[in-house]
Amino acid sequence: MQIFKNNIYSNTSLINFWDEVVSCFVPNDKEQDLSRGNENFNAVYPVLSNIINSCQLNIGEVKPRALDFGCGTGILAIELSKINFDALAYDTSREMIRQAKLLSRDNILCETGALDVVLRQPPFRLITVVMVFQFVSDLESLIIALREKLEDNGVLFFAVHHIEYVKECVRLELKFRGFANNTFPATGEIQIGSRWITTYVRSPEWYDKTFAIAGMKQIGHSLSTTPIDVPQLAQNQWKGSKYYMAWYKKEQ
Repeated sequence: MQIFKNNIYSNTSLINFWDEVVSCFVPNDKEQDLSRGNENFNAVYPVLSNIINSCQLNIGEVKPRALDFGCGTGILAIELSKINFDALAYDTSREMIRQAKLLSRDNILCETGALDVVLRQPPFRLITVVMVFQFVSDLESLIIALREKLEDNGVLFFAVHHIEYVKECVRLELKFRGFANNTFPATGEIQIGSRWITTYVRSPEWYDKTFAIAGMKQIGHSLSTTPIDVPQLAQNQWKGSKYYMAWYKKEQ
């Protein structure tokens, strides 16, 4: 299946970007708990853990399979392997996967390369996509592809920047730039380390509609409760959430 032209799966410069900013995501190797200090993980894992328990996703005589798509340094996949998942960590960035292999000590399967690496895999009980969708232009096609790799009773969970968080950062000229007329959904740029990268900010309604077209229905959503990491937002007494999370199943 030939899809995802001109995006993260074929864009060499974009893959190189993630290779170059990997140091922004490498945990302190002196910490025994790899999750400490990882803001994305700390925001989403409590929600994801509740979903896993309530849906009994990690129960079975054979370890259920989990895919962490766009895994970065593999912290989430490592944690999933600790709770009875046969976890696969996938990322287009070779440097991210190199770090994931170092951190996991070969306890999880780590893969990089073209999307075919994922498409040829057997189905997964759980697919996690944390802070990835906002960097994908042709997201409709990706969602369809991931749906095909989900077990019939499996769950796809994702997290992105909450649109209200982005709006407030744009208003204060922080971390984001290039959003014409401050209208959303929209395309702009986000700063990671000292670099800027294109980001696609979409509304919860957009995600629901797109997943519905792909034959999936939302079974829940949540906003993060972790403290905001931007001092200027705190100074302005902004009380919103940084992360929007939602999870879906196939329409039966």
